[in-house]
Amino acid sequence: MIAVWRVFLIGLSLLLVWRIAAVGMSQHLAELSVGGDPGAAQKALAWHGSHPDALLRHAQENAAQDASAAAAQARAAYLASPSQPQPLLALARSATPDTAPETAEAYIRLATQLAPASGNVAVQGADYWLRRGDLAKAMGHWSRALEAEPSQSKTLFPILLRIAEDPQGRSFFADAVRNPPRWWTPFFSEVARRALDLETVRALYALRRDAATSPLPEDERNAYIARLQREGQATEAYLAWVNGLDETRRRHLGLLFNGGFEVDLTDAGFDWRRARLKGSIISTAKTYGTEGERSLHLLFQGTQGPFRHLTQDLYVQPGHYRLLGKVRPDGLKGTGGLQWAVRCGPSAAPVATSERFLGSGQWRDFSFSFELPPACEAPQLVLVSVGERPSDHDLSGAIWFDTLKLRATRPPTPDATPTPAPPPTT
Repeated sequence: MIAVWRVFLIGLSLLLVWRIAAVGMSQHLAELSVGGDPGAAQKALAWHGSHPDALLRHAQENAAQDASAAAAQARAAYLASPSQPQPLLALARSATPDTAPETAEAYIRLATQLAPASGNVAVQGADYWLRRGDLAKAMGHWSRALEAEPSQSKTLFPILLRIAEDPQGRSFFADAVRNPPRWWTPFFSEVARRALDLETVRALYALRRDAATSPLPEDERNAYIARLQREGQATEAYLAWVNGLDETRRRHLGLLFNGGFEVDLTDAGFDWRRARLKGSIISTAKTYGTEGERSLHLLFQGTQGPFRHLTQDLYVQPGHYRLLGKVRPDGLKGTGGLQWAVRCGPSAAPVATSERFLGSGQWRDFSFSFELPPACEAPQLVLVSVGERPSDHDLSGAIWFDTLKLRATRPPTPDATPTPAPPPTT
């Protein structure tokens, strides 16, 4: 009797060892099949005939040759692992819309319910609805994909942009703009930067603005304004920018905005814009002699390269103007120094410049006059470093500015010339 039990236990142990080896080999081959190794799925099934990953992969490989058998394998894969959505997606693909649309839709719904946080599953759901020709439902799945995995934007934003650039496709964004998901603002910023036609940007902005129940986010408005400015639509850009200002900021409007630097610099629209330059810091702060609560402060710690990193786009007509303000150099060292310049666009040569600022001193007034010619469509005020050689632009130290104002002036009158004497009479 003992010998019989011993033989039985040895046999059971061998069976368990074989089973473990078979499952392990099947898992290894299934992983190879998922990785794209042809034939690995069939080998995995030879070791373990109900392995769900192997069943699904084998079904995908043979769907074109035997759709019925592939569907049966996908169904078996789901029964073997009912918490996995992939077999349901495969079943939805095998259930053609012509033969079993309700069944396919049920598979898609169940798959997305099983994996609500999977962007990949949502994308596959969108693919199904695209094949059905239902763009509205596809966009709903794309939205869920972007909500679940923002990294899907690299793939999906270009698709959505192509839809937006089709005038007939823009209506499909109506649901998104009524209750904007988290991905909407970065998507609109992408549209504002990359859309081939300005009308695409205008249309989406109008759609969003008309549906909004609260003020538009600043990033969204700024992206729209930046595209208008890039396209040379100064009046449209300025109106959009002004309409987005709160009451506090509106009090600082003028030919030059926020010349006293009393409100934060937003780096957008027709406000002051700061760009990064290694070795320089642009900020506002209070110092002795400040009129109000703040002045503009620039700190240089050994910059290398030209400084062109503080600008303001001006919404003014061609004509004669005068810029006035206060300055206090604070140990500003360098060969060339700094000066204000007025130019007709970021790459244009200056039409006028101020005096140069360098060294140290007390607060004092400065001013300069200039004329904007009729062809000046994008006037801009910019603070620049001065010099002919690269080393001339190396700066250290600090400088303060306050109470900058821009005033329209009358054209200078020409010098009076003496009236010629009449010829002598005889």
